Amino acid sequence: EGEQVRDYICDGGSSLCKWSRNSLVAYDETNVWHVSVPTVGLMHRCFPITDTDDTQISLCGYPTCHEANERCYRSSFTEEGLWVVKTDKQREGCEQFVDLQIS
Repeated sequence: EGEQVRDYICDGGSSLCKWSRNSLVAYDETNVWHVSVPTVGLMHRCFPITDTDDTQISLCGYPTCHEANERCYRSSFTEEGLWVVKTDKQREGCEQFVDLQIS
């Protein structure tokens, strides 16, 4: 798993193996496939996976940060006048919420 994936069926010399060694590729091990994404083995199959650290932020879109006299959210969409909703009082004062998910 990861950058190199073993072909376990061909490793065992099974007649089900449909692949043969590629003489144009220089590598020491046979039955190894190089992949560009992280993978995980499941039931003798290779599945791509994604590692994400998702962060979700609750922002207010209306009233704008200027109208609500709140500090503007500057990481993304700076021209929109969004601001971070942190407290219950701020939540009560917001009429339009924007949920921003960052991956």
